[in-house]
Amino acid sequence: RVTVAVLFDWYVDGDTEEAMKNSFYLTQGGLTLPSSYYTDKTYARHINEYRNSIVSFLKLMGESEADARVAANETISVEKAIASMHSQTVSEDLHPGTHVTLDELHKLCPNFDWPAFFTGLGERYIGQEGRLLVTSKEYFRGLSALLASRTPQAFRSYLRWRLVYLLSDYLGGDFLKQNLQFSRNLWGILSNEPRWRKCYTYTKRAVPQLVGKLFVDHFSSPEAKSLALDMADKVKSQFAADLETVDWLDQTSRTAALVKLDAMLFEMAYPDHFTSYDFDVEVTTLFQNARAANENKVKSALAMLHTAVDRRRWASTSAADVDAAYDINLNTMFFPAAMLQPPFFDANFSVAWNYGSTGGNLGHEMTHGFDNVGRRFDVDLKLRNWWSDAVVANYKSRASCLADQYSRYTVSGTHVDGDLTLTENIADTGGLKLAYMAFLDKLYDDQQLNFTAPTQDVVANAWLF
Repeated sequence: RVTVAVLFDWYVDGDTEEAMKNSFYLTQGGLTLPSSYYTDKTYARHINEYRNSIVSFLKLMGESEADARVAANETISVEKAIASMHSQTVSEDLHPGTHVTLDELHKLCPNFDWPAFFTGLGERYIGQEGRLLVTSKEYFRGLSALLASRTPQAFRSYLRWRLVYLLSDYLGGDFLKQNLQFSRNLWGILSNEPRWRKCYTYTKRAVPQLVGKLFVDHFSSPEAKSLALDMADKVKSQFAADLETVDWLDQTSRTAALVKLDAMLFEMAYPDHFTSYDFDVEVTTLFQNARAANENKVKSALAMLHTAVDRRRWASTSAADVDAAYDINLNTMFFPAAMLQPPFFDANFSVAWNYGSTGGNLGHEMTHGFDNVGRRFDVDLKLRNWWSDAVVANYKSRASCLADQYSRYTVSGTHVDGDLTLTENIADTGGLKLAYMAFLDKLYDDQQLNFTAPTQDVVANAWLF
């Protein structure tokens, strides 16, 4: 059995009303390209290239040119209809999800066999225990209408294409060549990854914790983890000090923000216990290994429905990832060991270097807890308005200044959408500010800084930061 995303997507995550319970979410999905490619005429050339790629893939599956072209047109017609239902709303305003029963879901989208879907997943009782949510009722109403408006053959073409495309990395040389052609035409990618990197990527995708453990055993150290945790605590202390002095926060909102910051967890470098994986791997069967990994991933996700939320669960994050993350549903920052390596961080680097690089990243992730999306979750991980109306208005006024600033920047002649990038912009500017404050405090603690008469060395360090 292989699970692929068609028509919609699903995931298991903490419930927005009962944060320590996991729930099953149904959300929009089912597209191969970004939704704007189907709805914006600017991308007409890309859609034509996409159509040709579908034809080429299907011909590799044994279809004639004529049949493959009919199937490609049917697939794009279905995907265009799905794309027209996708929300383009900035993430701050996306609805977190509405609880529904199985009967309510059937009324919302009667043309889909939900009992068969949940039974196929192995969770036939989803929706009967009050932990089923849809992120957009409008999407699933539209999906029901779409299911009634196309022929079964059109959906067969769409389903066949989605299966072929999502498994094409594992189907042999001809499919890899066609995948490269697809990527070249649509994204400008000129060559496949070298074999060693592809093997690494596949393995980390399948067993992220095992790859992370190998990395930690060879390249990480308790000393680096301890130094990074100390740095994180110093950045967090500066965040608290800053919250104490912000003049547009009323006392009730300030206290609540400080409590949430204090409750934020730091998962630094690697987990205390690495996840094991319950499936067999064979040396000579890439496709079967990928299928087994897919089944295990689905099984592990569904198993979460029967356990409490674990705020320290690394999930698909690996200690070998060169990427940190803040999870708004957990109020937890994950900072992999691979981020605690040169050129980002080293125990022998100067304070300025470590704080200017890794300190800025730590501050960035912490700030996500209070960006235009993260601010909506309270200390109990519930999505609610826990700031006063006046404070929210002040926050949005200041955030709009940052959005306006970034909207003035251009990339390749196109203006940045400052509203769309606002979460990252807030985290970048806030994170650097906090890291710089922590850097100065660190110099002062180490008796390297005299605020009344800064030395030339301190000034040089500030420039290095």
